[in-house]
Amino acid sequence: MKFSVVVLTYNSEKTLSSCLESIKSLGYCKKNYEVIVVDGGSRDGTLDIAKEYDVEIVSQDGKGFSNARNTGIKRASYEYVAFVDSDCEVSKVWLNELSKSLKEGYVAVGGSCLSTDTNHFGRLVSALGYPAGGIKRAIGPSSVITDISTCNMAFRRDVVREIGFFDECFTYGGEDTDFVKRLCSCGDLYFNSKAVVYHKPRESLFDFAKWWHRRGRADVMLHKKYMVNYPFSLFSLKVSRVEHLVLFMCVFGLSYAFGFFVEVLFVFVLFFVFYAVRYQRVLGAVKEKLSLSFFDCFIYVPGLAYMMRVFRDTGRFREYFSYEGANSVPLLL
Repeated sequence: MKFSVVVLTYNSEKTLSSCLESIKSLGYCKKNYEVIVVDGGSRDGTLDIAKEYDVEIVSQDGKGFSNARNTGIKRASYEYVAFVDSDCEVSKVWLNELSKSLKEGYVAVGGSCLSTDTNHFGRLVSALGYPAGGIKRAIGPSSVITDISTCNMAFRRDVVREIGFFDECFTYGGEDTDFVKRLCSCGDLYFNSKAVVYHKPRESLFDFAKWWHRRGRADVMLHKKYMVNYPFSLFSLKVSRVEHLVLFMCVFGLSYAFGFFVEVLFVFVLFFVFYAVRYQRVLGAVKEKLSLSFFDCFIYVPGLAYMMRVFRDTGRFREYFSYEGANSVPLLL
């Protein structure tokens, strides 16, 4: 089984060398895979680093994730395409495990995504299951699934004849979710926990906020394409957090009765109790593996989970009003 390994890059000089070194060290026959680096118009030393390796380099000058992935597929020479991001490192048996599952007849296969050595904030992000399911998915069993992350996936190249390429309308992300939804129509997808890549998590609140804001912007196109009740699906109580409503009720009720200080105190207590209890079930065995403290589990991780939803909601609002505003379509029809 031969693979075309596609690596997407953009200003990746800090991580690309480690990524390509890990691919170079794969325990897979060198004649049975090629490496294609698709660069999105890097302005740092990314291309200079890529030229040090035996890889094909393609530039697509910042046309977006979908265009980059489609470019990689079109340049692929082999029957199977495997995607990995430039801030990832693959395990030695990565392609071996992917090929093993693909030989069983699955349309596409994904694998585990574990964090590289990271700081305290990065461990908190990993506890939430990011990126790509993180350690929460990795400690689970291999099984048939309905979602795969493009930072660790492989599929038959000719499947695009049936479902089409990545949709280039998705400029902020979400193209992987859309593509995988269409893949599911062709057969079963499989998660192989032994096909491991190591992914660097977001290590600062600023990077985490930007990431979730961008994911919120990507949600607009996904909902527009798949949700029959768009745009209400973007802003329903279920999607935009029922807890927001509870907090606002507390704010207005207590503010009138007791004053602003009591209001704020009560809201914060309510918020921490709700999320702290909720996330103890989610964290489970992850706590020990990530060396999380009591404060991590009951304050920092729940707090980060709430902020994650707020950042995503702001992205949805921004993209909806910029996208639909340009077409003069109001939110309430």
